[in-house]
Amino acid sequence: QFFLSANQRIKQLQPDVIHLHSSKAGFRGRFLTVGKAKLIYTPHCYAFEREDISVYAQKFYRILEGIRIKKFTAIAGCSQRECDLAISLGAKKAELLNNYVTYQSNAGNSVPRGEKINLVALGRVAKQKDPQFLCHVAEHIMQHESDIQLNITWIGGGDPSLEQQLRDKGIEVTGMLPGSEVVERLRNADIYLHTAAWESMPLTILEAAKLTR
Repeated sequence: QFFLSANQRIKQLQPDVIHLHSSKAGFRGRFLTVGKAKLIYTPHCYAFEREDISVYAQKFYRILEGIRIKKFTAIAGCSQRECDLAISLGAKKAELLNNYVTYQSNAGNSVPRGEKINLVALGRVAKQKDPQFLCHVAEHIMQHESDIQLNITWIGGGDPSLEQQLRDKGIEVTGMLPGSEVVERLRNADIYLHTAAWESMPLTILEAAKLTR
């Protein structure tokens, strides 16, 4: 059904460019009938880089990524590593397409520091973001750095069992929030900790860097 609907839509629109985002879309998209359209693919971290699957699954996903890879006009990687991996897979061209954020870089400069240190992590509460790592950080601080006064917050929501693991360590989990509130919480943080087990070039790091004070 996907291929039938997508091919019909492409035929109707006659686009100049089709841009595929994520490994799933990238794999399906290479089998579409695209006519004269340029086919661009941004993996946002290849599936074979996942660390929650077996080595055999990683190798299998890597083989899949190489299938018909030359159909793409270019791989638009959001990190240099993603571009390098694309070339190693056999892509005929890879270009770096940097992520960016648009709010003002001085947005966090006027926030006063409090007595407690506010540490935040940001993203979906899922295995890929490795919330267990933040749990280990919180546990270590409680056991070995008891003189540090720390508020820890995970901005985001997701897997209920992983959310509960965070709460069990005294970490606030906000659930999914509007973008403006996410920015406000980052602005009031002292430390942003990026915990992901595997990643490409996430906006969250750029958002935190933009608000550095």
